[in-house]
Amino acid sequence: MKNWKKESRFKDKAEDKLEVRLENARTRRIFTWIFEILVTLFFAIVVGIMMFQSVTMQESAMEPTLSVGERFLVNKGIYKISSPQRGDIIVFKTNGSDDAALHISRVIGLPGETVQISGGKILINGGDCFVKKYLTAEKNVLIDGVNQENVFTAYDFSNDTYTINDKSTREYYTDYLDFAMSHGCTAYTLEYATVPAIRRQAAAITEM
Repeated sequence: MKNWKKESRFKDKAEDKLEVRLENARTRRIFTWIFEILVTLFFAIVVGIMMFQSVTMQESAMEPTLSVGERFLVNKGIYKISSPQRGDIIVFKTNGSDDAALHISRVIGLPGETVQISGGKILINGGDCFVKKYLTAEKNVLIDGVNQENVFTAYDFSNDTYTINDKSTREYYTDYLDFAMSHGCTAYTLEYATVPAIRRQAAAITEM
């Protein structure tokens, strides 16, 4: 009887110690989860402050895409690793002052390009709007050829950089040259490329 009671007390103490260890382990796991969540939230807040900025639209220049009073987030770090592309919506200042107003616009021209706005139409790198309007409305006695620069490629002379145009830009200019040739004009292209495939594409347009 004495041995049974002694063993029972030892068993009770062992179970109590096991429960304490389990409770301590459970508590440590909870504190570990809380710590990890707090660290994750801290770094998310830091990254958000460094990489993003909340901006309120204060001008009507982007309507109807963006309305006055509309709020949105802008990525402040994207152009540290890439360059603006045609069609991007950007936020910028006209000077370096901290108090300078923020302006919001869409990118329509890229470095090295010539942009002209006439009659509500945008003219990039040439007289394509004029040519299309003339060839459509008049009997052609004036234009016997069109020369288009930067159909497939673009070169920024100020920064000495070469880029390949995006799909929408290539399609716009090839459609324009096809239109001109369909009205009896000879097409000429000027490209800043040494890539054989691009040179063949440019040559194929003028040989059509």
